[in-house]
Amino acid sequence: MRGARAKIMVIVVIFILFSSSLAFIAINTFSFTPGTDDGSTQQLTDQIVRGDVNAATEQAYLQSGYTFLKYYYTPQTQLSSIESLPETFRTNTGAYQLFVVEIPSDVERAVISGPSGIAEADNLTYTAIVDALCDAVISPPPECTLEGILNATR
Repeated sequence: MRGARAKIMVIVVIFILFSSSLAFIAINTFSFTPGTDDGSTQQLTDQIVRGDVNAATEQAYLQSGYTFLKYYYTPQTQLSSIESLPETFRTNTGAYQLFVVEIPSDVERAVISGPSGIAEADNLTYTAIVDALCDAVISPPPECTLEGILNATR
């Protein structure tokens, strides 16, 4: 009696392990990865994108939790500080969550698209753009919290 019960328990445990392995494979096979659906999206290989991205690509990455800073710049604009933002806004696990899209334009402006919506930076100073990004990204860096505390105490 005891041996039969033990065999049934072993079979149940093996069945559970096998089922969970199949579920893992099925989820990974059918889950969405940006840039791999129907060919209308493109895989972004760098956090700094020169030129606009198509709407399908942007939407796919937004649904995956990424944030876009579309920086419309004039020929006189210095982009070096803006290009450091993806590194600044890494998550606490080190993953990137921000794409900077540099778009040549006649008028300078910054549009931030994130999972929580679309916003435009009030002015184009580095500090204003960082403040707007702090509100837009899913996982703000510690600097955002420290800046908020310092501003509240002033």
